[in-house]
Amino acid sequence: MNPSASIRALTRPAAIDGAAVAVLLIAGLVGFMPAYQGFGFLRPALGGLVLGGAIAWVGAWRRWSSLSVAGATVSVYFLAGGALALPATAVFGLIPNLTTVRGLAIGVVASWRQFLTATVPVEYFQEVDVVPFLVALVGTVAAASAAWRCRWPSWTMAPVAAVFIATIAMGTQETAWPLVQALAIAIVAPTWLSWRVRAARAAGDVRQDQLLRADARRALFVARVRDTAIVLAATILAGVGAFGPLTAGLNRDVARAHVVPPLDMRQYASPLVSFRSIVRDQEEAVLFDVEGLAPDARLRLAVMDAYDGLVFAVGAGRSADTGLYNKVGPVFPAPLDVAGTPARVTVTVRDYGGVWVPTAGFVSGVEFGGARASALQAELYLNAEANALVNPAGLMAEDSFSLTTVLPASPDPNLLAALTLASKELPPVEGAPDSATSVGGRFVGAATADYERVRGLVDGLVDPEHGFFSHGLADDAPSRPGHSANRIEELLRANQMIGDDEQYAAAMALMARQLGIPARVVMGFHRDPGAPGGAGEVWHVTGDDVHAWVEVAFDRVGWVAFDPTPPEDQVLLAQSPRARQEPQPEVLQPPPPPEAPAELPPQALPDDSEEDEKDEEPPTDWGPIVRLVLLIAVPILAIVAPVVAILIAKRRRSKRRRAAASASTRLSGGWREILDYATDLGTATPRASTRWEGAGLLAESFGTPGVLVLAQRADAGVFAGIEPTDAEVDDFWSDIATARREIGRKVGWWRRVRAAIAIASMRRPVARRRTAGRPVRGPVSGHQLAKKGW
Repeated sequence: MNPSASIRALTRPAAIDGAAVAVLLIAGLVGFMPAYQGFGFLRPALGGLVLGGAIAWVGAWRRWSSLSVAGATVSVYFLAGGALALPATAVFGLIPNLTTVRGLAIGVVASWRQFLTATVPVEYFQEVDVVPFLVALVGTVAAASAAWRCRWPSWTMAPVAAVFIATIAMGTQETAWPLVQALAIAIVAPTWLSWRVRAARAAGDVRQDQLLRADARRALFVARVRDTAIVLAATILAGVGAFGPLTAGLNRDVARAHVVPPLDMRQYASPLVSFRSIVRDQEEAVLFDVEGLAPDARLRLAVMDAYDGLVFAVGAGRSADTGLYNKVGPVFPAPLDVAGTPARVTVTVRDYGGVWVPTAGFVSGVEFGGARASALQAELYLNAEANALVNPAGLMAEDSFSLTTVLPASPDPNLLAALTLASKELPPVEGAPDSATSVGGRFVGAATADYERVRGLVDGLVDPEHGFFSHGLADDAPSRPGHSANRIEELLRANQMIGDDEQYAAAMALMARQLGIPARVVMGFHRDPGAPGGAGEVWHVTGDDVHAWVEVAFDRVGWVAFDPTPPEDQVLLAQSPRARQEPQPEVLQPPPPPEAPAELPPQALPDDSEEDEKDEEPPTDWGPIVRLVLLIAVPILAIVAPVVAILIAKRRRSKRRRAAASASTRLSGGWREILDYATDLGTATPRASTRWEGAGLLAESFGTPGVLVLAQRADAGVFAGIEPTDAEVDDFWSDIATARREIGRKVGWWRRVRAAIAIASMRRPVARRRTAGRPVRGPVSGHQLAKKGW
């Protein structure tokens, strides 16, 4: 008997099944075209289609269980997902790494929303290719497995329909080749199903009558072709004729139409670029009137964590911890475990205009007032990660709003000294000056504690011997605006650093990021130390109150503000107001000695930071390592634990049988071992069969006639009326082990591995009737054994 005769995947009609399933699924996957505005979906979709078909075919050929097929699907998803869905994260675009695995794991849940909220065409956004790859892979595995393994081929239509529904829901209101999709469903599906049904009936007739003549088979084939042609022609005529009238005037309802996408912040210029103009043009202008804010609290305007070599910009959506600006109502959830003072802060806009909405503390509600309240409330966007608000409608004079917030207390430096940095995934820094690393390492020095490293950066910038404040205005020391890489290089390489908040905050953030410290730049307003104003007074915020500072993320306390800008009275002595206002008497002075230049060229400066960097070994941050280990270990443990449990259970079962009280029971248990091994290999003996009949079935199936002798010895030991000796039992168990090894050599290593972890022999009574989807064969008679010479 040919063992592959009952495996449809190994027959020639299986190719027709695979082709039909492929055509149906491709017709469904075409639905991704409107979202991609082209054929950008083909790589992940066709890759998932081919891999899914391969998994389904191997599973049908090797008779894998559904659990094995699912495990293979998950493995292929992570192994091939880098090349097909996330090539930018994979090594050479092919080999997955830890970043790829993390992206694929998160993409199973998060990529659907990103796909729906991304603006069309979606191929320009990261991780969206996970959606067509996952739909194609899972859909093909399910559909092809049903086509090759299910008794009723109509089950194949369920995963095919799911693929169509998924692509329609994830698409746009524009259709993709609707006539082609309709004809594929209307022609291929009924034609293939009709052919499968007729083939099944013909196979049944052949089994019932092995004497069916060749002319009868020819007539059956002609009838099959005739009926198929009739169905095909009728379907084409009906589909083409009804397509136009049925689809006229219909509106396509998709999930994208019901999902509000997050705000694309790339359309807004970086607010930090306007820092110097606010200082210069609005120094005395009142921008806001603020009530209810503590004198030492800060009014935040924008949070920037992405740097491209020119400006710090809002990096919303560019990495995991930058957050997205999503539309919110007047009340929204506040961050959990926030400690501080509840407050209600009222802001009235005066001489300010822009999309950036000032906030204070951890905001949980915004209520607009004034004539434009409704319009402003409808266009409010929140970034929960950055704790920042944006309103595309734009604020203008006489607008007002109230913030429901919690004002956190400033963390105790002693507490910060005992904490470690939080793990944050921020956008990569591009185009940072070389001095950000070298000078930052020199400022940090030998410090190892995280808080000491951050304080080292701050102290290095505000050092009264080297850091000086200047807005670069008419009466100030020369100070160029901007925070490009060239400007920051100029600042950090100079013996006398000169700049204002814009340069110092950008410099500290760049140095911190280059040293692995999660940092971002915040622009906003706060009172200078010693400025007048009490807790109950209205704060008239002017352009002179604008500042920029740096926030660093620490565990347990979140983002902590640091001010890296020297005090405003820390200016170069030659440019100080006192020196300008109190001129010295005109006294003839001797010629001054030649002075050293205030600033040497970068190449002339001794760069001793390289030696410091060599001596300094940054502390090991075990947090990411532990998370990566867990990310890898938990899935592996989930796969290995059941396997280990099965192996342990089988070993305990064998020990229990061998340690039975009576010798005959131990002898019978040995025979049960060989039967259970055969069952796990896929050959189960009928429950009512005798040992001799079961041995005959095993001998025929595996070509091992030696089991017949073992069956006779087991019967003799059990029914002889005399208990066998311990030596006889030990010899029997030894021969059972030899027979198991002989059977294992007959079936190959892969079936031995599957049998080792199979649970068919542990499921009684079902396992004794059917194993791994194979019908149990009847016992072999003595006449059949005699014909084989056994």
